[in-house]
Amino acid sequence: MKKVLRFIAKYIIIVLGCFVGAAGINIFMIPYNIAPGGVTGLGTIIYYLINQIIPLGVIILAINVPLFIVGLIILGKKAIARVLFATVAFSVLIDLTENFLMDVAKNYVEVGGEIDLLLFSLFGGAIAGVGLGVVYRYNTNTGGVDLLADILRKKGISLSMGQTMLIFDAIIVISAGIVFNSVLLAMYALISILVFSKVVDLLLDGVGFAKGLYIISDKAPLIAHAILHDMDRGVTGIKSIGKYTNTEREMLFCITRPKQVAEIKKIIKEIDNDAFVVLTDVREVLGEGFQGFDIT
Repeated sequence: MKKVLRFIAKYIIIVLGCFVGAAGINIFMIPYNIAPGGVTGLGTIIYYLINQIIPLGVIILAINVPLFIVGLIILGKKAIARVLFATVAFSVLIDLTENFLMDVAKNYVEVGGEIDLLLFSLFGGAIAGVGLGVVYRYNTNTGGVDLLADILRKKGISLSMGQTMLIFDAIIVISAGIVFNSVLLAMYALISILVFSKVVDLLLDGVGFAKGLYIISDKAPLIAHAILHDMDRGVTGIKSIGKYTNTEREMLFCITRPKQVAEIKKIIKEIDNDAFVVLTDVREVLGEGFQGFDIT
């Protein structure tokens, strides 16, 4: 019964996260032509190109359908199930809450009829980041770029999640500027994307928080290569001796952000299902890829 309750609670929290994400987008972004990042941003651009004939949530879902079909074939049913749930919940909530939340924007956000697009892009990115960051904490996502990155990695295309998102979001920002005929709106879209990313990172990582992985495997070189090139994370090889068998082998040590742990574990499982992995909390990391040395 406890397992069932935990399972139900997990999905309720995912839905609540999707609702908060939808609120940030419907109140602060959509009414003012500010395109969020990822597939939601692409959907927003299409939404305005077709004069809002089709609801935004339906467009987002339609864009994701080909990715789900490919993901189902390449990643399997288990990997797709939770992503499908979160994507459908997010898309449905965007459409269900659209009228109500846009009324909230008109009546309570536009105080005295004033429109501050900088403030809207900041708050829209932050609130959407909090909502979808909660979804990411439960080792799932709302499809789009995250799912695309998983598919590309599985097919051996060595683009990290960060690189995939950077390329896609750059396309979104440029497209927003062209479609809305405004460099200013493209700049606001960029601000909302940067704020969204930062809030998600803070929610997932904490301040200075990271994870350490010790990996013992007979296929250590292959695992190290995959982490270095697919995840864009550093790996250190440490000579070690298993005292039970007195066998010398290489142990890998990797420091990463919490949101990347699931992907690294997936890489290890695919290469060597018999690998031995120790996962530990790291309270502070100083150096490249994390925070700098601020000791004076």
